[in-house]
This record gives sequence, C-alpha cells and structure tokens, in this order.
Amino acid sequence: MIKLLLFAFLYLGNFSSVNSLQFTGRGFCAATEKGVFVYDMSRGIVASLLADNPYVAAYDPSSGELAYIDAHGVLSYYSTFFGTIKRIGQVSQVKGIGIQNGVIMLIYRNGAKRFITRLGQPAPHIYMDTMKIAKDREIPMYLRTRTYQNACYAFYRATSFARGYNYDYVGTNGTGVFIFDRTMKRKLSSVFLNIEPPIYRLIRVFDTVYVLHSRGITKISGKYNASLTTNCFQNGFYPVDILFGEKENYVINRHGYYTQEEPFFFTPFSQECGDAQKVVYDSKGGIVVLRHCLLRITDKGIPRKLLKLNKEDIQDAGITGENLYLILNGRLVRLNDTLYTEVDYKNEPIIASRIIQGIGRVYIPAKRGVFLVDGEHETLIRSPFNMLDVTDGVEEEGSVYFSLKTKVVELDVNNGAWRNIQIENIRANNITAITSISGRLYIGTDRGLYIK
Repeated sequence: MIKLLLFAFLYLGNFSSVNSLQFTGRGFCAATEKGVFVYDMSRGIVASLLADNPYVAAYDPSSGELAYIDAHGVLSYYSTFFGTIKRIGQVSQVKGIGIQNGVIMLIYRNGAKRFITRLGQPAPHIYMDTMKIAKDREIPMYLRTRTYQNACYAFYRATSFARGYNYDYVGTNGTGVFIFDRTMKRKLSSVFLNIEPPIYRLIRVFDTVYVLHSRGITKISGKYNASLTTNCFQNGFYPVDILFGEKENYVINRHGYYTQEEPFFFTPFSQECGDAQKVVYDSKGGIVVLRHCLLRITDKGIPRKLLKLNKEDIQDAGITGENLYLILNGRLVRLNDTLYTEVDYKNEPIIASRIIQGIGRVYIPAKRGVFLVDGEHETLIRSPFNMLDVTDGVEEEGSVYFSLKTKVVELDVNNGAWRNIQIENIRANNITAITSISGRLYIGTDRGLYIK
C-alpha cells in the first residue's frame, strides 16, 4: 500500500523568504515567512510545518522534534513522529533557540540561558552542541562577493547564515537557501520551496515532476528542487503545459508560448485558435491543443497549424498509435488528417470531457464509465464513481489513478476493480492534477501539493 510520506508538502505559501537558519549536523532548519522546514543533505526535506512568520526555529535530528517562536512571541513545540503541535507559552527578548531530547534552550539578548521542557516546566541544564544554536554571524567574504546565474534565479538579499561542519548555508529574501562547499568555495545546490496554490498541472518526465503553479514552475527530481518564478515571464503567466522538443523546450501559456531557457522568448497564438489546453505527442513530436486548433512548433520556434475548426470546441485530446482522439463539444471523435468521425459504442455516442493519456492507449472517463481505447478498439469498464467529475489521471503499473474533484480513485486495468484511495487529512475542495513516480502519488489541489 502506498503510504502518505509527506502531508502538505510545500503547502500554502512562501517557504523561501528565510528569517533564520540553524545548522542541524546534516543540514539545516529554516524559520521562514510561512513556517519551518528542515532539510537533510542526504534525505532531502524531512519536515515542513505551517506557522505565522517564525523568526527563529530549532530541530533535534535524534528525536525529530521542532521548537520555534512565531511573530507574536509564542513558543511552540512540534513532534514529527506524532504530528502534534503544542503551544508552550509567550516569550520575549529571545534571540536563539535549541532543542535536544525534549529540552528547549532559550538564549536571551542579554546572554542569559533558560532551559524548559515541552510542558513549559524548568529543566536542568544539559549539554548542547553550540554549533546547533542559531547565532548572529557575518556572512564570509567569498559569499558576499559572488554573483549567481541570472535575474530569474538571483541570489537576492541575504537574510541569515549558518556555518556547518563542511558547508555554509545562506538564507535569502525570496530565493530560498543556498548551500556552499566551504573548502572549494563553490555553490553545491539551492533549496527553493515556494510552490503556491492553486496547482495547474503536474508533468512527469522520467524521474522528474514539473509543478505548474501560481508562483511559477518548480522542478522536483529526487532531492533536487529548482524553480522559475513568474518574474521570468514578462508577457503574463497562465501556465498550461510544457512541450519537450529535440532542440528546444517550451512553456505553453494560455495565450502563447515561451522558450524554457533565458531570455524566455514569447510567441503569441493566433486569436482565432483560442486558449491552449494541453500538449500531446505523436511520432513526430509535440502537438499543442488549443480550443479551435492543433499546432506544431517547428525547429525555428514558429507555430504551424495542423487543424483549424470553425464551430466545434476542442475540450481534450489523446493519441494512441497514429490515431488522434478529440473531445468536441462533449463527444469523442477520431481524427484522420483533417477529417474526423464520431466514435460510438454499441451505436451510442461516447459522452466525455477528459482524455487520460496512457502508454500506447488512452482512457476516456465518460458518462457510462471508462473507455479503454487501444488502436481502434474501445472497451467499456463500468465505474461506481461519476467519471464526468474526473479532472486528471495517470497510468502506473497496471493501474490508472483518476483524480475527481474531491477524491482519488484507482482502477485495476487487469480485472476492472475499483478502489477509493484514502488520503489522510486532505481538505482540498478542488483536486486539479495528479501524477506518480515510483509508487508515490503527487496530487495537486487548490490548497497545495500533496504526496502520498
């Protein structure tokens, strides 16, 4: 069974405006504008917690416990094991904090130290590695004099600094945390946690997920995260999909497309084609599906029309073999060159609103269930769910996962069995997208990104 690995991952807000950093021995704990997150150099993100603009935070790797002080001076304790938050009490004039084995150490501005338990009771002094206590430090010269990449990935104003055993960590105002190898004096990586709901689309490419959201595009590949912010897209940002080509990749916007590399050239779509819907791929490459047109982008970045419809609206598209299927005004059709024929099942039209692309076949959530289309053969699988509510879907090792507006369901293609996927604590009113990698489901919603 797939387990819920991380709830509310990169959930609701800006974790990239960093107030303070604490070295944890294998990574760092960051107090940010929207909460606290903990990053491990070998494991990636190990904790993410919403809080009201905490200015200081600490993490104990041995117990998985967090302590932080928010903008109102409230000291709180969080257990990653139990997933519980406890408000300890009000504090003031605190400039540093540490936690070890359930004991919290507060360092005051006058240098005094106070040790308390998670229940707010006095505790005996314990040994605590001073390297784990956030302190005011000057950023080394080799970090202050560097210039990084371009305006879309700029190393903006540094806000905090933590010195590790072999690494230096620099927190910034809006671009996350930069990690440096102190010996080589070079940047190793950066951690940019700024996925802002709603999620528009999730795109899986081998072992990578591209998240299209309201703050830009975030690429997640294992422990690696990188983002393009909306500042990169000067002609507006209404993301629809990404087209991957042999020579160039394109960010498909609602009204045009950008090159995915700087300087992000923009080409508008013809107004007669309407808004872009998605990208599908045939043996010749990517096809952009718009409301009234199908377009192919040439090697020179120029759009070329494959089809123009005057009256019908294209709602969705999919490809199996050399057959292109479209949903026109709610009915499934098969396209042959520029002519199309309506697809029926037992002399009745197939009423649908979505096409889910699989490998060598497509799945059509429809009024009567799900139609599996392989070549020119349609097979109906009955469903206990209202498949006209499907927003997205993904094929994974003999199963298909469908996201409905408020739930996720699984279809076993081999035996036609259905299962409702339990997602603990999810409170989204609108599930917008879904994909999967290595047994993990990535679920995009109007409240953030969930990983199960």
